[in-house]
Amino acid sequence: MSIESQVMAQTSCKTLRRKRAECSGNQRSFSLPKSIQKRNEAVVEHLGLAHLAATRQATRGGEELDDLIQEARLGLIMAMENFDANLGFKASSYAMARANGQILHFRRDRSQIVRVPWRLRDLYTRGMRLKQKQQNDGLKPFTEEQLAAQLNVSSDRWHQAAEAIWQTHLVSLDAKESSTGGNHVEKRVPLLERLKSPKQKEPDLQYQWLKKAIQRLTSHQQHLLYAHYIDDISLRQLAKREKMKENKLRRVLQGLIKQLQLWSTKKSD
Repeated sequence: MSIESQVMAQTSCKTLRRKRAECSGNQRSFSLPKSIQKRNEAVVEHLGLAHLAATRQATRGGEELDDLIQEARLGLIMAMENFDANLGFKASSYAMARANGQILHFRRDRSQIVRVPWRLRDLYTRGMRLKQKQQNDGLKPFTEEQLAAQLNVSSDRWHQAAEAIWQTHLVSLDAKESSTGGNHVEKRVPLLERLKSPKQKEPDLQYQWLKKAIQRLTSHQQHLLYAHYIDDISLRQLAKREKMKENKLRRVLQGLIKQLQLWSTKKSD
């Protein structure tokens, strides 16, 4: 090989090594920081916890499971970012708590059709605690004006909070089920009072019609309606309690709703 060829070969090798080094440096500059990579690995490792939290919470509300999974994963990411192993807790315990907390924040702030400012929610909660304490102490219940004074707010402000919370209690009769407890039909009937606004003084004709229409059903049919739609007992729990198949119970409830709808379309009762 001539001297000229050797020089060209050496130059080409140097150029190739320089380009490889530049390429490697560019790849490193585009890679995630090690802290983020470590966090992502922890998130992937505990991803099943987010799905578990979302599945459990799905039985307690009407949100889509995919939305809950997304929120739970967001909580999981924040958990892995803030987790400190030196505190002596397991990463899984902290991650589960954050996943559930994120779902609850989503349900409180964005899931409900009627959104209540947190200040009104807080005011209402403090007011109900005062009422409960008064009752537990065996004292005379507060009037609305006395309760507002105890809370250091005006009566109008307290009524605004009570009205806002009442708005969130309104549910459609074909709303999705959730899972909480309930009582027998004779004790459930007064729960229809939830449909009345606390500030409403004039008669509610729709409420009166609905109450009469439900009374036309058999006691067992009323029992099923109140258990599922008012007391929020899930189909699975109610079917187990009534010793019925879940699909059959669903058809029965759908039939009752259709019957009420049919009665509502008639011009005369």
